[in-house]
This record gives sequence, C-alpha cells and structure tokens, in this order.
Amino acid sequence: MSLVGSLICLVCSFVTCMQTCGAAPVPPCPGNDCVISTNPRPAANPLLVNLSLGAVTGTVTDYSAQRFTLPYAAPPVGSLRFAWPQPLTSLNAPAYDASKLPKACMQQPDSRYEISEDGISEDCLYLNIYRPSPSISAAGQGKKPVLVWVHGGSFVSGSSTAPGLDGSWLASKNNVIVVTIQYRLGMFGFFSPSAFTDESAAPSSSTSTPGNQGVRDAIQALQFVHDNIASFGGDPNSVTLAGQSSGAHLIRALLNAPSAAPLFQRAILHSDPANFGTQSRTTSQKVSDFALSQTGCSDLACLRSQSADDLLGASMSTLQAGQSIDPSVAMTEVFRPFTGALTASPFENDPSRSSSTGKPIIFTNVENESGSVVGSMLQPTSAGAQNAQMQAYPMSLSRDQLLGQMFNAGRSTSLSSAPQYSVDMKANDGLRQNLESILTQGMFTCPNWNLAQRYATHTPSYIALFERGISYPSNAGNDYCATRVCHEDDIQLVFSNPNKLSDASTKAVVKEVQARWVAFMRSGNPNVGQYGGWSSTGDDQQNALVLRLGKDGGAASSIVDTVSLQSGQYAGCGQVWGSHVKYDWQLYG
Repeated sequence: MSLVGSLICLVCSFVTCMQTCGAAPVPPCPGNDCVISTNPRPAANPLLVNLSLGAVTGTVTDYSAQRFTLPYAAPPVGSLRFAWPQPLTSLNAPAYDASKLPKACMQQPDSRYEISEDGISEDCLYLNIYRPSPSISAAGQGKKPVLVWVHGGSFVSGSSTAPGLDGSWLASKNNVIVVTIQYRLGMFGFFSPSAFTDESAAPSSSTSTPGNQGVRDAIQALQFVHDNIASFGGDPNSVTLAGQSSGAHLIRALLNAPSAAPLFQRAILHSDPANFGTQSRTTSQKVSDFALSQTGCSDLACLRSQSADDLLGASMSTLQAGQSIDPSVAMTEVFRPFTGALTASPFENDPSRSSSTGKPIIFTNVENESGSVVGSMLQPTSAGAQNAQMQAYPMSLSRDQLLGQMFNAGRSTSLSSAPQYSVDMKANDGLRQNLESILTQGMFTCPNWNLAQRYATHTPSYIALFERGISYPSNAGNDYCATRVCHEDDIQLVFSNPNKLSDASTKAVVKEVQARWVAFMRSGNPNVGQYGGWSSTGDDQQNALVLRLGKDGGAASSIVDTVSLQSGQYAGCGQVWGSHVKYDWQLYG
C-alpha cells in the first residue's frame, strides 16, 4: 500500500468521524437468525405491542426500559441487493420476537466498535426502539417525543449497537422514545456506477440500481418510525433526527430531500465533517466504477451472484484507493451521498433557502475533533520541531507534507503560510497541536459554524462546542486524546447515566446535555430550567454565539460565549476558510 493510501486509511479510522416503492413481507431474517414465536403472548403482557404489520414482543433492559429490535425493510439480499429498501407488509408471525439486537451491516470487523466477523450481515436493515416502562409512561400523559439516532463511521462502518448507543437511560429518565437505526454501508449502500444507475428505475429493477441506497434506507427507517411509533407511545409528529460524524452528514443530505421532509421536525448534528459536501453524481460514479472494476462484473446480475464477502473486499479496495481515483473524492468519506432527485440541492450550497427552513437545528463539535487522527498518526513532537515522526512507519514528514495529505488542490500551501495558523515553536508538542487545530477547524468547526450562521437567517440555529467528554473506545491508547476531547468523545454524553460517573465536571456536562437535548426534542428550544441563555447564533459573520459545554469545569458545566471569528483561536474561521482557502464542497460540489 502506498504512503498516501496508508495515511488515508489512518484518517479514515478517525471519522468513524421515500419515495413510493413496492412492498414485501419480511422472511425469517436468516442473516440475523431472529426467533419468531408461534405462540403469541397474552394481550396483558407489557412487552407485547400490536402493529399493523403484526404483534411484536420486546425485552426489558436497564432502568426498566423496554427495547424492540425490528426490521424496517425486507433484507436487501439476492435480487434486492443494491435496490430500493422494500417496505414490509407483514412480519409473517403471530408474534415477532423483537428481543435480539441486529447484526451490523457489511463492514470490516473492528473490536473498538464491537464488530466481529460473525457480527455482520447483509440482512441488517433494523432499528432499535427504546421506551420507558409502562409505570414510567403512565406518569407522563400524551405521546412522547422521539429521538432517532444515525450512527457514524465514514459511511463504511458503524452500527446501531455501537458502544454508548443504548437508549435505555435516556428513554426512562426523560420519558421519551429513543430509536437507533442502521443503513447499508460502503459499496452496498452508496453504489451508483455510470453504466446502470437510474434514480427513476423501478424498485424491483433487475438491470438498474437507483444509487444512494444508504440514504434511501434512512428515509425508509424514518417512514417506519412515522407509521409505527405511536404504537410504542411515541409522537410521529415530534421526531428529532440526530447523528454523529457521517451520521450527521447523512442527516445534512436529508435536509433538502423532499421525501424526508415530513418525517422529522428538528435535527441535531454532532461532529458533521461539513468540509465535505453531498458529492456530485460524477464523483459518485467514478468511485462506483472503480468499485465495480474490483469485482470482475459488468452488470447487476453478476454483482447479485457474488458473495457478500467478495463485494466487501471490493468496497475496501475502493476505500484504500481514495483520492487516487479522483481529486474530488473525499479523503475520509470515499463513499457518501450524491446529489440527485432523491437529495435535491445540497444543503451547504445555500442553507438559508433550504426546504428544511422552519426546522430548528443544533450544530455541535468537540474541541479537538482531529486529535484522533493526529495522535494515531504522529508521535509527540518536541518544542521547535519542524518534522513529525510517524507512529506506524520509520519515517518523519514535514509540516508541509502533512498538510498536503490533509488538504489537496494547493490548499496546503496557503494554510502553511496563513498567520492565523502559525506554529508556536516554543510549545512542547507544538507541531502536533498546530496540525490538529488546522484539521479540526478546516474539516469540522469552521464549516459547521458557517452552515449554522447561514441557516440562522430564517430558522433558530444553535452552536455547541464540547470542551469536556467521555473517552470513546476508538481513542483508547491515543496519547494526544488522553487530556483532550476528541472525535466521538461526545457520544456517551448523550446516552450515559451521569450517576455512574465519578468526575463531577463530566457529570455536570452529561446532565446539561441531556436536559437541553430533551427540551429541544419537546419544543425545538434547548433552554429549560437552570439551563438557559442559549440563543440562536444569528448570521453575524464576525462572531458566533457558542454554548461551550464543560468550559468552566465546575458544577455550572458551561458558558454561552460570543466567539470572535476575526481574532484569537478561531480567526481562521472568519479569515481563511471559505474565502482564502476553499472547503471541499466549494471546490468539488
């Protein structure tokens, strides 16, 4: 593997940052080995829920919550591989056993995310519904607001059961419904070859694929929630769509999608790599054509006859090829949604004119997003260092070389000389800190704040920055992240029981995040009780209004701060990015 390919793979590891169609019954889900009960439980059973598709029985989890794991579409296997997700007409059983968690969609096994070789399957279009126990539900009248969570993983990895994504505490403590969904990944979920992609193709087409399969999966999951969540006590007209990393990017791709518009009312975007846009149809075709070339096939029939493992190999080869396919390919999102009839115009082009106007959005980042990649790629540097030693290779690279790996099209030269990003030569580990700051701001913070400010012209748009987190398994052993808040360190703040945390400051942040997020779920306003003062950022390009979570390190947990975009730490957001140095979406669409 080339050095460039290796670096791309290392970076990839960190970003881990409906239209009407035919219906089909669900078979006995062989890939997930679901158990179908032939003896329905009595109606008095609190774990039994009657749906139009049939009765389902769930299981009790922590905090007396109930969980129901259900298919939201027919298994995308055989003639349905690369096709539209097929809605279900029946669960084909008197009582469907919804107690078993699903296998993850096809991806490389990764112990950090609890993905094993026998834990993946093409039969993966499932969602997990968490609801409070009936005794808790009885205390709160009316339908409950719903949080639908979309996992991250660079569109090539991740699952609805990744570490930290247990919705039991959040649902029980706050009397809400939590749903975590899965969608097809890599080549299985974002495949649009130039020879046989047709967005208008019939759902059952044997010769054409519609492309954007993973996006269609997410819309079908939302449709399933809309049609069925009332049976679980949820309000189908009060759905907040939230996601992290590429999950947030997928939500961004849905913000202008006509078929998704009526299916959610609010959104929370955690760590969206907003430097990358919804890619052009041309770029998507180039990536898919490369993937196709790795299979030995030239048509859909051949692809549908291949084993899932063979296609996974082609998908991983494409991932490793990365920008060698074309400069417009996103470094850490080789597979991603493309612009077309399904997604409509990209949200990032003009948020102020988005069809999602009227839906409040929270945009969040962690303080050291790119510490994950910098720490895993580079050894610590001494004061005054001009070069950094690679962690995995016996070589060192200069700052300019490393910037060139991060940003192409000549942008590294402009960044290297930008006074807003000069290296503090006196600081210990100054070179790594400088590289992390540039990558964090260019990939995440600055483009997100820019989107938030442009969206705020018509709709409430809130910005939050996590300055305290809970270390995620992917950052274990990363020396740079040991004392910082790196990518994915915000996930467990949303779902964890704060009473199990020993650090008082982190506990305070968890309580505030959950209180604000639940308030936002209920009303679109993230201010409640003692947690107030957070207003929409407005469209002032000179400053950004930011809720800095964990900033003061005390029981108060956070401060609302007016952050200058023209001086200080974030001057690059106002003076470099988007103007002097273009974002990927500005260069490539």
